Amino acid sequence: MTSLSRVTVFLTAALSLCVCGAAQAKSHLSRDELKVLSNATVAVVYMDSDRAVWPYIDRHSGTTPMSMALADDLNERQYQNFLARVTPYQGTLDRLSLPDSNRKAVQDALASVSFLHEAPWVTVVPDPKDHLFMREQGLKTKANVVIFIRPRLELNDDADGLYMVTLIDIETLDATGTTLQHYESAEVSTDVDVDDDKLPPVAGSPAPGTGEEDIRAARLFADDGAGFKPFYFQLLKQAQQKLYYFFTGEDTPPPPAAAAAAK
Repeated sequence: MTSLSRVTVFLTAALSLCVCGAAQAKSHLSRDELKVLSNATVAVVYMDSDRAVWPYIDRHSGTTPMSMALADDLNERQYQNFLARVTPYQGTLDRLSLPDSNRKAVQDALASVSFLHEAPWVTVVPDPKDHLFMREQGLKTKANVVIFIRPRLELNDDADGLYMVTLIDIETLDATGTTLQHYESAEVSTDVDVDDDKLPPVAGSPAPGTGEEDIRAARLFADDGAGFKPFYFQLLKQAQQKLYYFFTGEDTPPPPAAAAAAK
C-alpha cells in the first residue's frame, strides 16, 4: 500500500468515528478528528470576497403556492431594505477594507492551532460559475486534508444586527490522489446587536419622514464608520473565539495573536 493510500485509509477510518448527523450543529471537532488532523498534511484554502458587507436575510418559507409567494416577497423586501441602508455608505465601507480585516482575523485566530500552525494557506476568490473551482483549488495544495474557510460579514435590513457567518468545509484526498472526498461542513456564526445608545449622533436634523432604520445606518457609518467599528471589532473577537474553539475544542480565551487583531 502506498503512503498516500495508508494516510487516506487512516483518515477515512478515524474520521468516520465521529460523523455528525445533518441536523446536528457541530460546535467543534472531536478528539479523534483532532488526532487525525495532527498526523496529516493539512492545507487551508481561504475563500475571500470583494464584497464588504452581505445582507443578513431572516429567510421566510412557505408550503403552499400563496405562502411561498408571500415568503419570496418578504425575503426580497429585506434585501431591498438592506441595499437602501448600505448603498449610500459604500465609499465608507470600501475605505474600511473589511475583507482584509476579516481575513487577518481568521488567520490570527488559527495561528495557535497546532495542526494549522505551519499549514499552507491559500487565499482565493471563488468563481460561482465554476462548479469544479473548489476541487481544483484543493488539489493544488497537494495536502491530504484541505480545509475551506469562507467568512461573510452580514448586516440585517434594520441595521441593528451584525453577523459573522463562517462556512467551513473539510475535504480529504482520495486513495488515488486525483480527487477530493467531502467529509464535513460546518457553520460558525456570531452576532452583535447594534445598541442605539452607543452610536454617535449625526450632524443636522433628519429629513421629514426618515425612518429610524435609516437614521441608525447614518449614525453607524458617519465619520468613516466611527460608530460601526466598536461593534465590528466586538464581532471579530467573538468570531475568533468560536473559530479557535471549533478547531481545538478548547473553550479558552483567544490566543494573543487573535486578541490583538480584534482591537
